[in-house]
Amino acid sequence: MLSKEYYYLAGALKDGSIYYYGRTRNYYIIWYSKSFEYLTDVICGKLQRIGFERCQPYRYKKKNYRVRISSKKLYEVFIIQFDHSVNKCMNKWEVPNALRKADLDRRLEYVKGFADAEGSVIESSKGVQIDISQKCREALEFLKEVLEKLGIRVTGIYLGKDNVWRLRIASYESIIKFNSVVGFSHPDKKGKLLRILARKV
Repeated sequence: MLSKEYYYLAGALKDGSIYYYGRTRNYYIIWYSKSFEYLTDVICGKLQRIGFERCQPYRYKKKNYRVRISSKKLYEVFIIQFDHSVNKCMNKWEVPNALRKADLDRRLEYVKGFADAEGSVIESSKGVQIDISQKCREALEFLKEVLEKLGIRVTGIYLGKDNVWRLRIASYESIIKFNSVVGFSHPDKKGKLLRILARKV
């Protein structure tokens, strides 16, 4: 069975891309973020633990960074095991083989990566909520299943005006539970949530 790092990295690829250039036979896996620190400490940290020592984020446009790994082996893991596709949202998302067979700890790692990539902490007059966004509703249904097994109640899955689905956690108890069980490794999201929770103590 794949180590937990692969599951986190697969989830984090919800804000990433996979490319194959047939003429040059180059295989690329790319993670994006506005946080250089996140890519350095979290994404590169996990890549290095699975054997990719040469890992260094770089800026590719103003205030945006990415990590790019060239590896046929890693490409095949994400394509075959995690059913990752390139710039495409399938009409029917099925649970990939690696997730279907995984234990709850590995599924949790996938959720953690997904949340770091596509999650956000929102504070408004209506209160505090955590949203996780995705164009494929089925992917969020899988997250909902895992979160509820962990005791985190999901308020619902909603379609926004931008035609993007959002999984929402809005009850204070569930936000506390999310923070303790899942949490954010992304420094900006982690810091914002902790500051909000600290004010409510």
